[in-house]
Amino acid sequence: MVMYGLLMIRNMALYRFSNNKLTKFNKDNGLTNGRILNSFHDSEKNTWVTVDDGLFLIKHNSNTAERITNANLPPYYLFEIVEPKKGLLLIGSQQNGLLFFDVKTRKSY
Repeated sequence: MVMYGLLMIRNMALYRFSNNKLTKFNKDNGLTNGRILNSFHDSEKNTWVTVDDGLFLIKHNSNTAERITNANLPPYYLFEIVEPKKGLLLIGSQQNGLLFFDVKTRKSY
């Protein structure tokens, strides 16, 4: 899958192709070495990555991934992500079913 210069090889790796350079996202730049379950590009061209051990954000044109944590967000097995409204993500999880995640406040409910 290629969108906004990112290439995901399901379950294996996430790469960005930009300016004729291929960048691999891994633990050296913030993304876990866990199995990639899905990726989603939001309305701000940011990439949200679900991995078997959490949720990560790669901001548009950034070469680092940020682990997203909060008390209500399950730490593992997050699957599909959609954005029904700008700044609000709907995330499917194995543990808690569907969750809403506010991008600005970083709170889930």
